Amino acid sequence: MQLQRIHKRFHDLESRLRWVEQNYDMLSKTFQEDDSVWEDASSTGNIARFIKTSQEVKFMAEECTKQCMKDRNWRRDFAFFNTGGDIISDITSKSMQPATDSLGIRSPVGPEMAISGDASSGACWAFPGAVGQIGIRLRRRIVVQAVTIEHIGAKLAQNEIASAPKDFELYGIEGDGEDAANLLLLQGFYNITGPSTMQTFEVKEANFQSAHQKVVLKITSNHGNPEFTCLYRVRVHGKEA
Repeated sequence: MQLQRIHKRFHDLESRLRWVEQNYDMLSKTFQEDDSVWEDASSTGNIARFIKTSQEVKFMAEECTKQCMKDRNWRRDFAFFNTGGDIISDITSKSMQPATDSLGIRSPVGPEMAISGDASSGACWAFPGAVGQIGIRLRRRIVVQAVTIEHIGAKLAQNEIASAPKDFELYGIEGDGEDAANLLLLQGFYNITGPSTMQTFEVKEANFQSAHQKVVLKITSNHGNPEFTCLYRVRVHGKEA
């Protein structure tokens, strides 16, 4: 058990270091620009530009800190793939086929990424179009109390911002097969320009009456990309039934 915890901790640290490596050039360039802008501001009095650039540097520093504090909302994630969560494939949208690059055709990323990824740049699951869904089998039957959606930050996303989810609905699934019924737990709006990339949406207490081990997150719109939508990380919180 101790070895398993050490291995998991090592994997988490490795993922965060990979994020820093992937974004090193951008971070380095931003800090270099901050130094040059300060020199320019000192000699020309252009303080406004320095303030703007300093704000960008602050944002980048905050993103680095967040990447080193994953699962920082401190709420148990019953959807997490590494601890027993899983994908219900027959109610999950098809994965977006990746484009061919100079090295050949890349392997598509499956929906498991959305319940196990570290939200580093490019570590997301994409499905075609602006409307889709992901079915999740939770590790245990719980009274669902909240869902957390995470996307890469708007300033880091660059061209990916339009593919972020926007409007969504979370349903609890009751029954199996043709007799299955979906109970609407909450509706929400993911704000890609909000103060935090990790946004938690609470289920109203009126919907605490039943427990579920299966849920489906339906994305009903994104932020403008007609070709595909990206899900970086989805977390489901609650209390055991």
